[in-house]
Amino acid sequence: MQSHFLEWNPELSVDNESLDKQHRELFRIINTILDSEGIEVQSEEFAEILTRLTNYVLKHFKDEEAYMHQIGYPKLKEHALEHKDYSRKVAMYNVGTMDRDPSLPANLSSFLQDWWLDHVKVSDQEYRRYAGNSGNSGT
Repeated sequence: MQSHFLEWNPELSVDNESLDKQHRELFRIINTILDSEGIEVQSEEFAEILTRLTNYVLKHFKDEEAYMHQIGYPKLKEHALEHKDYSRKVAMYNVGTMDRDPSLPANLSSFLQDWWLDHVKVSDQEYRRYAGNSGNSGT
């Protein structure tokens, strides 16, 4: 069992306190999943964690896309497609929960680690650089 595999650090900042706070909370929720490998997939507890993550992610994506729109980020459509792809993949894991797939926790943990680290380190940093270079932080 891996404890707190996703760790926030200043290099992950997008220079927007609200979005940084959301990223930190997402990492905290994901760490709950990473720490829950012993939880039964069919348990109510695991379903609640997935629901909490899904709801928080939807709010975050909405807020992040609104911010990118506000700063006139030219790659907003591409970034939003990444969000849609993520949502589609996580929906498959939710279906897996209903099917009682015993490999779900390990597969989901791996996906979440890889996707969120890459997304925040690469994709989100692109709009941070754009906002900084354009002098338009949107605030």
